[in-house]
Amino acid sequence: MSVTFAVAGAGHDVERVPCTFGEGEEWACSPDARCGYCDNGLEERHVPRAPEVNMANVSAAAVLDVLGETSEPFGEWPLAQLPALRRRIVRALSTNQLAQHEQAAYAHGGPGTGHARVVFAGMDEARLSRRLRDLDTVLAAAQAAQASVVWG
Repeated sequence: MSVTFAVAGAGHDVERVPCTFGEGEEWACSPDARCGYCDNGLEERHVPRAPEVNMANVSAAAVLDVLGETSEPFGEWPLAQLPALRRRIVRALSTNQLAQHEQAAYAHGGPGTGHARVVFAGMDEARLSRRLRDLDTVLAAAQAAQASVVWG
């Protein structure tokens, strides 16, 4: 599962682009053998009108925790709250705050356990820093558009 942070109401544009199903394979979609997933060789691509960032649930929870926010998997920040959130991001990036939110990688389950193998890639300081910068891009776009930010 994942969480997407987006500018409220920004929406998406739809582009029709050549079908890429099976690209590079002998069975790929072609004028002589359509894949069945496209519309006569064209597929739709949804392009957001404003920056968005999608994170794994664990990454989103870590980012929300750094910001001192609830780790609910959905929510909305009103426009008036965005400057304070951006200041928290700057503070977190410019201090040693991120190290305390690191999470070690691990795996469990797998062959012989009777359970599927689940791998958690962990959350190191570099990844958390990158995700905060990504979120700041969304917050800045929302401020410029005079809009709130939603996630879920």
